[in-house]
Amino acid sequence: MDEGQSFVKTEAGRDEMRTRARHLPGALRQALLLVDGHRTLGQLREMLAGSKAPTDCVEQILALGLIEPVSPPEPPAPAPPPSPAPSAPIPLAESTEPSRSAFPDSSPGEAAPRIVDRRAPVRERTVEEVSAEELEAKRFERLYMLMLEVTRDYLGIRGMFMQLKIERCANVDDLLALRYELGEAISRARGPAVAAELVARIQAAA
Repeated sequence: MDEGQSFVKTEAGRDEMRTRARHLPGALRQALLLVDGHRTLGQLREMLAGSKAPTDCVEQILALGLIEPVSPPEPPAPAPPPSPAPSAPIPLAESTEPSRSAFPDSSPGEAAPRIVDRRAPVRERTVEEVSAEELEAKRFERLYMLMLEVTRDYLGIRGMFMQLKIERCANVDDLLALRYELGEAISRARGPAVAAELVARIQAAA
């Protein structure tokens, strides 16, 4: 397996962090906790090297469907070839025959039947029409990813237990309840000014 490959938790993996339904061994749960979509396989092995985790623990949680590889970004689509220059229009010869309707059933002098498009116009849904569940799910995902990012960037390996608490959150209220505890941890590591700024950022994202 490519040591530079990164992984992200699947829905089953996030559910396992919240519910512990599979009763994973501690080493596999620790490996699952460290997977964040940014750390490579090589970095995960290095972080787990000091523990009693088996060397193939990442492969084991991958086989269980708890994580999946991060797909590389798709290359940009090639630019379309330039359009050929338009050719000069060819003049039409004057016809000596009287004009005929495109509808053979219409008699001379009678207007051709009008085609009516009865399809309803396509309209995008307004914000009011989006269900409350969809809005709440987007809000949770935004706040969840922000708090994991802050924990990873400002606490590093010391934020493992805080990351575990975030993973267990099931809704926005659960996440917001952790913001001051996360702020206290960052205050000890980086200072109160940095912590206050990050807590305000989390509050604004909610």
